[in-house]
Amino acid sequence: MTSKLPDLPLQHKASEADFGVRFRRWWGRSHMPGTFEIKHTRGKDALPFRSVERDQVAFGLLAGSRDGILVRVSAGTVGASDYIGLVRYASWIVISYPRFFCVIALDGFLMERDRSSRKSLTSERAEAIATVVVRY
Repeated sequence: MTSKLPDLPLQHKASEADFGVRFRRWWGRSHMPGTFEIKHTRGKDALPFRSVERDQVAFGLLAGSRDGILVRVSAGTVGASDYIGLVRYASWIVISYPRFFCVIALDGFLMERDRSSRKSLTSERAEAIATVVVRY
């Protein structure tokens, strides 16, 4: 009898990790407040709308609400508090395209997703609805 090993966890590609570093450097200069969901197109000119998952949308909407959301900080930042309360915080989708990254308000992203006849957000359209665009 042969047993199947469980699937390995998804590994981040080098370009995604590099983008995380680039975004952190930019954030260190901009200090833009809010929550940020980072997405990478992996060299393509469009990001499927489904890449932003339902739970990620729900989190962002709660963070922006008057009731807010209490977040348990599990690991990653030395000295961080056990919990962080996010009430009326802006929520952003940050998308890295081949020539730039853009910071899009969650509400704007959702409006585009719901009104678009496409299944993905092109770089051209993302640039048009973005609050911030940073060219490489």
